[in-house]
Amino acid sequence: MNELVALLERILGRELAREDLPTREGDVPHSQADPTRLRALFPDVEPVLLEDGVRATVEWFEREQVGVSG
Repeated sequence: MNELVALLERILGRELAREDLPTREGDVPHSQADPTRLRALFPDVEPVLLEDGVRATVEWFEREQVGVSG
């Protein structure tokens, strides 16, 4: 998870507040998900690098937040 936070910080150009807590019962330390079914359901969707997807998501949020107060 720290790698994802570091990626977000790099994309945003600032540090994020974080609170590291111990793992909880039932937490999965590593995912070994099989993407076979997902690829079968969406055969035309091309995979993207995590950084590219996170960057696009951040850009979308920034566009959508224009004019939003709070």
